[in-house]
This record gives sequence, C-alpha cells and structure tokens, in this order.
Amino acid sequence: MKFWANLKSSLGDEKRFWPLAAAILGIVSFLKGFRRPCPWASTQALVNYDHGIIKRGFFGATFGKVFQLSHYLNFSIFSYLFLYILFRLLVKLIQTSGVASRIGNGEVVALFFSSAVISYLGVLVGYLDIPLAVLTLVLLGIANPTKRFIVAIPLCIVGVMIHEMFLVGFLPVILFSFVLDAFKAESVARRKRMFFQTAGLAVVCLGTTSFLAMKGLVSATMAKALETEASKRTDFWVDPNVYLALTRNAKDNFLDMAHSYMGVPEWRIQFLAALIIFLPLALVLGKTIIDMLRPKEAQTFPKWVVFAALAAMLAPLVLNALGSDCARWNMLACLDGFLILMLICRTRPHQTLQVRPAMRNVVILLVAIHLATSEFPMGMAPNAPGANPYPFSAKASQFLYQVESRTWHPQR
Repeated sequence: MKFWANLKSSLGDEKRFWPLAAAILGIVSFLKGFRRPCPWASTQALVNYDHGIIKRGFFGATFGKVFQLSHYLNFSIFSYLFLYILFRLLVKLIQTSGVASRIGNGEVVALFFSSAVISYLGVLVGYLDIPLAVLTLVLLGIANPTKRFIVAIPLCIVGVMIHEMFLVGFLPVILFSFVLDAFKAESVARRKRMFFQTAGLAVVCLGTTSFLAMKGLVSATMAKALETEASKRTDFWVDPNVYLALTRNAKDNFLDMAHSYMGVPEWRIQFLAALIIFLPLALVLGKTIIDMLRPKEAQTFPKWVVFAALAAMLAPLVLNALGSDCARWNMLACLDGFLILMLICRTRPHQTLQVRPAMRNVVILLVAIHLATSEFPMGMAPNAPGANPYPFSAKASQFLYQVESRTWHPQR
C-alpha cells in the first residue's frame, strides 16, 4: 500500500514524476536491447599476451585468465556483472551530481534513459566498451581532482591497453573533468599546473596508443595460429574476425571505411539512419551543456571551454572513419555528453537550469518516439534482419537506397 501511495504522490508532483519516469523508461529501454554476449565479445576476451604484447590483449591476460573466461558460462556471468556495475556507477553519479533535480525537473535525464543509448548498452554486453565505461565512471566518481589525477595515470594506461578506442571514446571526458576543476583552483598558478597535468596525461595515453599501434599488430599467420589455439580451449564458437582485426592498422581501417562511404550506397543510407536515431538526443544534450556553461544569470566559462565540452562529447564520432559500427559510436557520443553534463552540475553545485515548456514538449515527443522502437541492433544497419529500431526505418532506408541507386520506379 505504501508503494502505491508513493507512486500516486509522484504522479501528482512533477519534481518526483520525472525521476520516476527515468527509472521506468530506463528499464524498458534496457530490456529492448538486453541479450546474451555475442561470439565477437566472447572471442575478444580470449586475446592475451601469451605470445607477446598485442593490442587488446590486456583484458584477456588479466580478467580472462583469473576468471577463466574461456568458458562461456563464466564469460556471460562476468559480462552481466560488469554491466550491472556500469549502471550502478551511472546512477550514483546522477545522484551525487544532482543533475535530475537541477536541470528542470529531470526531463533531460528521463529522455536519456528512454533513448537507444540504454538499449545499446544492453546490446554491448560482453564488449570491451563496458569495462572501459566502468573505468571511466570510477575515475569520474572521484570528486577530488588531485586524487582523481593520481588514479587516472595508471587507469587511463590500462584503458588504452584494453582497447585503443579508449583514446577517443572516453579519455576526452576524463580530460575535460580536469579542465572544469582547474577553474575552481584558488590561484592562477595552480590552474596552470592542472592544465599542464591534463596535457601530460593526454600525451602519456597517446604515447601508449602509438606504442601498441606499432608493436601490437600480428601477422596473418600468427592470427590464424591464435585462432586455432583458442578454438581448442573454449566451449563456444570462436569468431575469426576478431583475430583478423588484430592484423589491421588504422590506415587499413580508414581505407576500408572510405570505400564504404564512397562506393557503397546502402552503407551511406545506413549511416544516415543511425545518425538520425541519435541526433535528437545529441542536440538536446549539446544545448543543455551550452546553457549550463554559459548561463545568462551567472558567471560563465570562457568560450573555449564550451568548445572543449562539445569536442569531448563528439570525439567518439572520429571512430566512424575507422570502424563500421556507426550506431555504436553515436551511442558513445551521447553517453559522453550525458557524463559531461553531470560533471558540469557537480562543478557548479548551486546552479540550476529551467526547462522551458517548448523544450519539455520536445522531450515528451522524443520519449514517445523512443518508446515506439523495438530492440536496437548491434550492427551498423537499422534495417538489419531481426532488428527494427524505428517502425518506419526499414522501408524508409530501402526507399532512399533505391532512389540513390536509381532502382526505384513509381508504381502505376
């Protein structure tokens, strides 16, 4: 009875309604994407340092061996546990930042949890993106900038060693957290020192990535040998594409993606569809970030800080030039935008932002559209078999493809 009384009270109080809506919408969104770990994810956890330093081998060399992730049951349990930790840390940062109570009544938080970002995190269960996101949230959860910097040095190196995408997928948000803290410094000298430390952390991570890029590639022969060896010690099918990826450098990936953009009409349509799915949320997050950094009624940050915030948010989109999972990179950009918004709220604990009625109506409309979606696919194609993220996306994508390829003819 107490639960229903609290529910009825929340529905009548807008300040309590939106946080409740965020929780419910988050559960619905997550269930739309939740599934068991795919072969790519389970195979990637097998890559280790048994035959020398190779890229993406740190996770398998540590967690993979300690928890015997060559058994699919162990890998699944471990993957779901990591996903739980991710959501637990995300909720904790929401609570400590006060974003739900200080930006309107929590409309933006509800919009975020209703979006494909949450669905996609369920799709990514077992992927290295999840440990990287957990690592990032652990660092961002440390409010003291000095302690965070000390912990960030080893953890950021570990992040790059887990997967090189950490360099553009999560590191910019971590670096931006130090930029925000620098403006709270008591003196100009300390502020400059914090900027210098931030730049140093970026250089260290860039150097580690460069080292792995040069030393971490394997030959096609060795990749095949690693695949054969892994197949003998697992109880699940080993995806050969994981080992093929270990033989490729950034230039190879870039050339393949350039060919896709210029020579594959269907890919361009799929890229556009994935962009449209995440664009509304990205625009809302971007506008809210700008409004929080440069409010009319309070002291504003310099313009370059606003540009730095947006750059940190959009940094994962660089991965579109190196990998075909465009929806995955769009999701990371929106996740980073939400993390940046929470960091701003924590840095400015007394600042609030009112959500205008027009913006609230936009949020309600977008939430309704998000609820109309089905499960979100892992791959780049919104109209992939078995996936239907938006009821109209498959036919719309097919029509645009036919128009571009000049195969569409009006019905008579």
